[in-house]
Amino acid sequence: MAMNGFNTSSLWIRMMQVNRHMNTGGRMNMGIKYYATNIYVKDIGTTKQFYREVLQQTIEEDYGSYVCFANGLAFKQKPELLQEEEPGSTGELSPGSVKPVEITFRVAEPDQLALRLEQLRIPVLEPLTVLASGQKIIRFIDPDGNIITSEENMEDVVLRLCEEGVPVEEIIVRTIMPADFVYTVLKII
Repeated sequence: MAMNGFNTSSLWIRMMQVNRHMNTGGRMNMGIKYYATNIYVKDIGTTKQFYREVLQQTIEEDYGSYVCFANGLAFKQKPELLQEEEPGSTGELSPGSVKPVEITFRVAEPDQLALRLEQLRIPVLEPLTVLASGQKIIRFIDPDGNIITSEENMEDVVLRLCEEGVPVEEIIVRTIMPADFVYTVLKII
């Protein structure tokens, strides 16, 4: 539709394009969205097996030397990207060439996970421990030396403490969780 010789539909389309690319701060929105954290590993096959079998993670994308799990955690086997700048470097991964990271998972059954780790003879850094908050955690390492912290879901901590007879007010203080969270978990209105 033209108005005074000006195509208003073109103007409307251009306005929509500009609005789509602007956020509320007036800066261009480039459509940047977090996708994954990539962790470099020595043997992608061993890593895939470990995370699927031990931590029950589901692979979302598998490109051979790159795998992304449904939770966004991703692993790459690309030694050429890790070449040291020293002359004569082969770029091969060796112990210590990639610094370990700590990866945290929430787990519904920490006791069962501890038993599974023992059965599979996976090195445990910190055995199943109950923190002052009442939360159970266990720390172990993956095949590449990354630290895996598995901690009990806070909803489960609240429910377990309640089942153990801990008063609601003490659960709030002990877990450092907001009162609304504790009341919602316990379905208290």
